[in-house]
Amino acid sequence: MPPTPAIDGPPIDWGQIDTIVGHYTAALDLPDGDPGEHADQLDDFLRGINKHYLAKGYSFAYNFIFDWLGGVWEGRGFDIKNAANKGWNTRSVSYLVLVDGQDGTTPEAAAAIRAMRAECNRRRGFALNLRNHSQVGSTRCWGDGLRAQQAAGLFELDQPTKPPPGVDKPDYANGEFGLQPYDTGKPVLRRGDRNVGGDKILYLQSVLKHKTGQTVVIDNDFGPQTEKAVKNVQAWNNVTVDGIVGWDGGNGTKPGKQATWPIIDKLALM
Repeated sequence: MPPTPAIDGPPIDWGQIDTIVGHYTAALDLPDGDPGEHADQLDDFLRGINKHYLAKGYSFAYNFIFDWLGGVWEGRGFDIKNAANKGWNTRSVSYLVLVDGQDGTTPEAAAAIRAMRAECNRRRGFALNLRNHSQVGSTRCWGDGLRAQQAAGLFELDQPTKPPPGVDKPDYANGEFGLQPYDTGKPVLRRGDRNVGGDKILYLQSVLKHKTGQTVVIDNDFGPQTEKAVKNVQAWNNVTVDGIVGWDGGNGTKPGKQATWPIIDKLALM
C-alpha cells in the first residue's frame, strides 16, 4: 500500500519478537468480496484507515493487511515496529484481516496469513506464538468467525503428517530434538514437574545439556539441577530469572518479559 504520507516509526527489533497478533476492524461492511465489492476499492479503504491513525498522531498501526483474495498489503512491513498491540508492540508483529463483523475469512487469505507467519518465524529463528488481539489486550477483537477459524487451526502452519526418518522418536540423550522446536503448545514447566507433557522435560533437559554445555541429567524430572540450568539460560538472555519455562510473564503465563520456551527452541535449532 502506498499511503500518503508514508508510514513511519521506529524499527522492529527482531531480537524481541515472540508473538504474532491478529486484528479485525469490527466494521459491519467493508470490502471483503461480498456482491458488488471489488478489489479496486481496497486502496481507498486502507488509505482511510491510515488517515484515522494519522489523526491520532501516528501512521498505520499494522504490519500487514490481508484481503479476501489472499492479497497481502504492506503496512509497517517487516521493518517498522507495530503500533496496534498496546503493551506488546515491542515483542509482536500485528496483522489485520479484512472481514465484515463476525465473519470468518477465506481460504486464500488464510494461506497468505500462514505464509506471513512462516516468514516471521524464519526471521526470528523459531516458531512465534500466534494470538488474536483479545488474547493480549482488553478487547473483543477478533470476531466470532475468525476466533472459530483460529480454534480450528486454520492459521497454523502445515506440519508433516509423518516426521522425517530419525525424528519420530528423538534420541534426547544424544542431542536429538525431532520436531519439538516447532511445537508452540508446550506446557509451562517448573521445578517439581515429572513426566509433564510427555517428553517435554526430556527435550528441555537435552537442550540445556547439549546446547549450553551445562551438567543436566536427562531423566524427565524437573529437579534442582534442571532449575539451576534454566535460571542460567534466563540470566544469559536477560529475561526474568525464576526457573520457570513458559511463554510469557514472570510466572510463565502472564504477559511480561519472560519467554523461556522460545529461547530453548532457538537454542535447539542452532
